[in-house]
Amino acid sequence: MDMVSRMRVMKFFNVILARLWRRRCSEVCELNELVRKYESKINKTHDELIKRNKMICHEQRRCGHWETELRRVQAVSDLNMRRCVTIEKALNVACGQRLHLSKELQAKTLECNNASDLLNESRTEMFRELSKHRECAKALAEQQRLNRWLEIRNVELEDELMTLKDRFQSQHDDVSVAMHKSKLQLDDTYERLKDFEQQLTEFQL
Repeated sequence: MDMVSRMRVMKFFNVILARLWRRRCSEVCELNELVRKYESKINKTHDELIKRNKMICHEQRRCGHWETELRRVQAVSDLNMRRCVTIEKALNVACGQRLHLSKELQAKTLECNNASDLLNESRTEMFRELSKHRECAKALAEQQRLNRWLEIRNVELEDELMTLKDRFQSQHDDVSVAMHKSKLQLDDTYERLKDFEQQLTEFQL
């Protein structure tokens, strides 16, 4: 090969090498730019990951706080529930006592009414006997001019009437005492009922 041909071949190869070199330089620049982009993206991703980790830690702390608050509220709720159960039991007991006292009051009221009826009957009977006594005394005065036997009989009748009067007076006194005792018991039962009603009102509040 002559010198000219060799120069042409070398020139051709130099041109090809120059083109390849420029292409490689361009590819290297593109790769460097791509590496910078990836590095920037990695840095951004790393920063975002740090932010997200901080957010996760913050949310975990918040969750821990709310879990603690939830346990506290649950404990308070359980305590209030137990208090409500206790109050409900006390209220049921108070209602039972109130019902018992109401029945007892009704029984005492009925007893007092019966005693009052008995007293009225005793008074009526006593007045009737006193009326009989007056009639007998009048008849005795009219019959005094009769014989001694009638006078003795009249005295006996007077003694019997006085005995009846004393007996009915004693019955009247006994009934009065019984009514007084029943009234005291009724007043005591009424006061106890008022106390239990007040306690029941306080429990309901």
